[in-house]
Amino acid sequence: MLKKIFSQPSVIVLILVNFVPLAEVLFLNWSIGQILYLYLIESGIIGFFNALRMRYIKTIEKQFFSKDEAIFLFIMIFCVSIIMTYGGLKLIFGWLTTPFDYFDIYLVISVSGLFLSHTFSFFTNYIKGKEFETNTLSNLFWEPLPRVLIIQLTIILGAYFTYTMGNLKAIMMAFVFLKIIVDCLFHINQHKKSWQLRGLL
Repeated sequence: MLKKIFSQPSVIVLILVNFVPLAEVLFLNWSIGQILYLYLIESGIIGFFNALRMRYIKTIEKQFFSKDEAIFLFIMIFCVSIIMTYGGLKLIFGWLTTPFDYFDIYLVISVSGLFLSHTFSFFTNYIKGKEFETNTLSNLFWEPLPRVLIIQLTIILGAYFTYTMGNLKAIMMAFVFLKIIVDCLFHINQHKKSWQLRGLL
């Protein structure tokens, strides 16, 4: 079972893409600031694709808001979450500067890789795997929030340890590894039922 799970194309792509920041820490001496901004941007990518999934959903329960209202509310929650995380870090840790101070080609490569991973998963699992036929609007509304919460927690803890101990490569590698593990667990939990229904496991 475990071998089949980790042989799923979307899992393989997710792991490979998430190893790019690890390589950048090891070989390009990335700072914690660059890692933090990368994960903040990924939170936005997760929100974008979840809003896209909500647009394609077929099952809409009887509730007090429509599909468009649910998508709008979801996007607002995500935007507020990202702004609060950045604003909080900026307020607490004065050294945190603007994203443009960390802009370089390697950040573009990492962001592109993450976007590619989520795009690949969207088309292979949600569209081709027809998850939009079995999922519900309310489930999609809440589903990504724990994953983003973990990412935001990783950002905050990473900032704290860096603030107190400095840009230690070992600390940054540990947080990148933790993020990879969390990503895999959430991704598998999100799609495992669909894989089983399609006879892939």
